[in-house]
Amino acid sequence: MKDGAQNKSSIMMSIGVDPEYQRYRRAHPKFPGIDKCVELLCRPNVQGAYFDGVMGDLEEHAAAEELVAALSTETDQGVRALLLSVIAESPLEVALPILVEALLDLDESARFWAARALHALGTPVARRVLWEARSKKLATPAETQQFQQMLADVGPRMTGTGDVANRYVDSGTRKLSMKGTVSATGSANLAD
Repeated sequence: MKDGAQNKSSIMMSIGVDPEYQRYRRAHPKFPGIDKCVELLCRPNVQGAYFDGVMGDLEEHAAAEELVAALSTETDQGVRALLLSVIAESPLEVALPILVEALLDLDESARFWAARALHALGTPVARRVLWEARSKKLATPAETQQFQQMLADVGPRMTGTGDVANRYVDSGTRKLSMKGTVSATGSANLAD
C-alpha cells in the first residue's frame, strides 16, 4: 500500500500537480465558502499553490454580493486587497460603493485594484469617480503624483495586470487624506 501511495505521488509530480495544491484540495475538495477562504488568506502559512487554490476558488465560486460583504467587514489590508483583486476580475455594479471606498483606502494595492475594477465596470458613475479622483490631493505631492500615475496606468490601454500591477500591489501602505462616498442613487461624492 505504501508503494502505491509513493507511485501515485510520483505520478502526480511528473504531470505537474503541486503538492501544496494537492494538500489544499484534500482539505477542501469543494468550495469551502467565503468565510473559510478569508480565514485561510489571513494565515501567514498560506502561500504558493495552496494560496492559488484559495484564490482560484474565490474567483470561480464566490458571488459578488458575498465578496462585497466580506470586504466591508475585513480589517486586514492585505486580505482586503486580495478580495478587491477578485472583485476586479468580474466587477458588478453592486460593488460600486465598496470600490469607491477602496479607491480612497490607505493601502496602495487596494487603491490599484479598486481603480482597475472601476475602470472595468465602465458605468458612467464609475468613470466619473475615476475622473474626479484624478484631481485629488494626497498627503504629499509625491503620493499625489503616484496616485495620478496609477490612475493613468489603469486606463484604457491596460489589458493585463503584469508590471503595472506589480508597481502598485507590492509597494506598501501610504497615508491618504481624502474621503469619498457613493449615495444610494449611485452618484459619487469625493470630498477634498
